[in-house]
Amino acid sequence: MILLALGIFFSAGGCGRRTVYTQENKTIVITGAFGLYPMVMIWADKFMEMHPDVQFEISAGGAGKGMTDVLMDLNDIAMLSRPLTEDEKSQGAIVFPVAKDAVVAIVSAENPFLEQIMARGISRESARKIWIDKSITTWGQFLNIKDNTPLKPFSRFDSGGGPDTWAAWFGAKHIDMAGAKVFGDTRMLPAVQKDKNAIGFISMTWPYDEKTGALTKGVVVLPVDINGDGHIDEEENNCGNIEQIVAAIRSGVYPSPPARGLYLVTKGIPKNPIVAEFIKYTLTEGQKENLPAGFVDATPEEIEASLEKFKQ
Repeated sequence: MILLALGIFFSAGGCGRRTVYTQENKTIVITGAFGLYPMVMIWADKFMEMHPDVQFEISAGGAGKGMTDVLMDLNDIAMLSRPLTEDEKSQGAIVFPVAKDAVVAIVSAENPFLEQIMARGISRESARKIWIDKSITTWGQFLNIKDNTPLKPFSRFDSGGGPDTWAAWFGAKHIDMAGAKVFGDTRMLPAVQKDKNAIGFISMTWPYDEKTGALTKGVVVLPVDINGDGHIDEEENNCGNIEQIVAAIRSGVYPSPPARGLYLVTKGIPKNPIVAEFIKYTLTEGQKENLPAGFVDATPEEIEASLEKFKQ
């Protein structure tokens, strides 16, 4: 797993704002969504191989932080894991779809009911009963068996796109979700790994090993019971490794939400040619890095529309 870069920032001007970039300034500052962070790190590494004089400052603090930063001129690019709001559009935000992933449910590999849980999967209805209605509080209730083992939900208190996407799946808002609160995907993964009774949600690349694509030790991704019939059919059994879930998203089998688009966002079309060049790279040559990294690539139509924005 790629480790999160924290606490990187900034050469600033007065009132806490970044110095306006000039053509000679070749440092690109990117902040925002945890979900897109691993992909952006790969793109940045590849881009620096082609442009060794370019540097990056990249940190993940949630989609909301990235958007606040970009609208306040505190970064060059925001990483976003949800659609733009109308208010953000009115402030000049320009969006570039660059990838797709999904938010997934995870449980500890030490859960005493793991085999039954995997056979049943998680449905939209059961997720809502856990995080919103609070009517499922034991694993016995989740599995419709007689058992009082507590089910411990985890949620998020940051302004990430992941909580928004997960809540949207069952028609709710993330602010209303129950559960012990953690900050970001980086805290969610170990929290669930360490608690055998836990259930959480996370951006899909985080619980899989970045080199092998297999599940990370100590955690399991729950398949989605799409038709709500109480058991996982062959077509729904698509979360055993990163290749399976990527294929399910590409084919449209995995529901959306919690599958979602991932975006780079700028305030207006970038005036710094280095920033513009990087975004164009992510939309063209950089797209070949998506699938090996466990992300779904943008569609040809999305790419064409994004590149057209630079001609306006």
